Amino acid sequence: MALIPVSSVSMLNSNEEEHLKINMVLTDDRDRILHISVGPCEAKVLTMAMDHEEFPRPLTHNLMLSLIQECGYTINRVVIDDFSNSIYFSRLVLVNENEPAIYLDCRPSDAVILALLNDAPIFAEETMFDNDDIGTAG
Repeated sequence: MALIPVSSVSMLNSNEEEHLKINMVLTDDRDRILHISVGPCEAKVLTMAMDHEEFPRPLTHNLMLSLIQECGYTINRVVIDDFSNSIYFSRLVLVNENEPAIYLDCRPSDAVILALLNDAPIFAEETMFDNDDIGTAG
């Protein structure tokens, strides 16, 4: 399995058959693109994370990040590594000094949001960039 670092994350809105379609766009250093369809709520939080927008009270992803950190773990990386039935799959990799790494099944949109909030690297299995389908984030 060849993991490719994601160099940028952006959002793309388009209208298809009179319905707004929102895609999270992941790009690697060779300008290969991975499109993952996300819902409007996920798109809003992704945009806020990309813009480093802060709020007086924690949002759900901020709470999750605080919980991970309070338990003594850090987000080591995010890996988008599978595509099945038009759905992308990813894992959130958590580490601490004294325990083996924890691999959590996670929707790619949630994983990317947490990575952006924590400045953690995002990787995609190379075959994900070869996929012409635009799947959902699960």
